Amino acid sequence: MHQKEMELHKNYIPNNVTGGYSETWDPNYSTNIVTDNKVKGENPNFPAFYAAAHFNPGVPLGPSLINRQWFFTNTIRILFLLTNILVSATMP
Repeated sequence: MHQKEMELHKNYIPNNVTGGYSETWDPNYSTNIVTDNKVKGENPNFPAFYAAAHFNPGVPLGPSLINRQWFFTNTIRILFLLTNILVSATMP
């Protein structure tokens, strides 16, 4: 990616962005409205996070992935990925 595009990304990424792991597994990143389990990955009231946390790939995992916790990436990373795809698609 060119320096100009990298500078553009810096302008759109807020300083308070958290990682997807924290959003899924850290109870401090939950909402105060929740009175039961605040860990989104363990609470079926957050179906998307719960589904990601309990993902089963359907095949045996390699040793480096066994006992790892699945999580959603944050939206900034998805935006960054899509922007990179679009930028690279328009480059000669």
